[in-house]
Amino acid sequence: MWGRETPFLVQFDENGRKVSIKKIHNVFGHLMCQATYEGLRRIQPNVRPFILTRAGFSGTQRFAASWTGDNVATFEHLAIAIRMCQSMGLSGVPFIGADVGGFNGSPSTELFVRWIQVGAFTPLFRTHTVINSRAQEPWSFGENAEAIVRKYIELRYRLLPYTYTAFQQAAETGLPIMRPLLLEYPDDPNALDAYNQTSYFWGDHILVAPVTRKGEAFLKVYLPRGQWYDFWSDKRLDGGQYIYVDTPLHKLPLFIRAGAVIPMREVQQFTGEKPLKLLKLHLYPGEKATSWLYEDDGQSFNYEKGEWCKTRYTLRASGQRTVLEIREREGQYVPAKRELRLILHGKRHPVKQISVDGRSISQPGRLFDPETQTTDFNLPDDGKAHEVVWVEK
Repeated sequence: MWGRETPFLVQFDENGRKVSIKKIHNVFGHLMCQATYEGLRRIQPNVRPFILTRAGFSGTQRFAASWTGDNVATFEHLAIAIRMCQSMGLSGVPFIGADVGGFNGSPSTELFVRWIQVGAFTPLFRTHTVINSRAQEPWSFGENAEAIVRKYIELRYRLLPYTYTAFQQAAETGLPIMRPLLLEYPDDPNALDAYNQTSYFWGDHILVAPVTRKGEAFLKVYLPRGQWYDFWSDKRLDGGQYIYVDTPLHKLPLFIRAGAVIPMREVQQFTGEKPLKLLKLHLYPGEKATSWLYEDDGQSFNYEKGEWCKTRYTLRASGQRTVLEIREREGQYVPAKRELRLILHGKRHPVKQISVDGRSISQPGRLFDPETQTTDFNLPDDGKAHEVVWVEK
């Protein structure tokens, strides 16, 4: 029936009742997703299905991820995709994405790289293009573009613990993964400004400000109230103002909310390739803030039986002291044995003292990395409550 209307005489089954397309038309795509989901559950009852749909209705997010449909390889459609994904999230469909690079037409190298950068911070991340258009694999645009694309794909993998937590928040509360500024700051007129509709939050603490215009060498970015860290330079910035940032092709402007704890892991070639043996907690001192890490086995429905865990982190800085509180792990799921690496950002010089649960670490200055200007050290991730204190002078 491609390109034609379904005749009214065609009948459908609605829970045992025969109805016409006139009644079922708007929910047809939704029922296809539901039927597919239920069928896959019968075949593999304890494996989470992955279903991707373009058509749906209220509630389709319970069964499938979605994408925004056939788009065009232009910067205008890149900006539209960002707005559409935010709108879908606000409408209760958080697992959403767009055809990276554009479906119709062929993107320039610049457009492809900029769209990959956005895609790395979109719930559904995939390139897709119409037949007979230019190839859109990560290696299709030359070595320089390939290196940049690899960098952002790897960053997405490194951020999986943080991103998976945002997905769980969406499933439990309905809060989008990709959040408009107006959702976080409804009382801030600048958050409602049309110019800022292509900036958004990725989870609780990461502000993404994509380049959406051709040849844009610098970008005006609005930072909401509070304090922020430039992800790439660790420079601390005051919010409640517009700033200008350089935007060479390799750079997607990213900012971390002060007070955030960002859980990260090592790079993988695919999800589940390697066990998580080292969980990296990137700490950005500021006013007191709370961060979370959610974990389960990532495959089964055992989380519905309580086999999940959450860890709460509270980070605060006052004067010369930075304090991290790690709460006791909640839930029945027990991750495999691993180490924690605490990575303290924003300190240009070695700290004078570090203590864990009141016990000092000897020679804390040796833990300072002058190249990254971070202070790093490991401790066992035993699921128990801990307090870590850094003292500068």
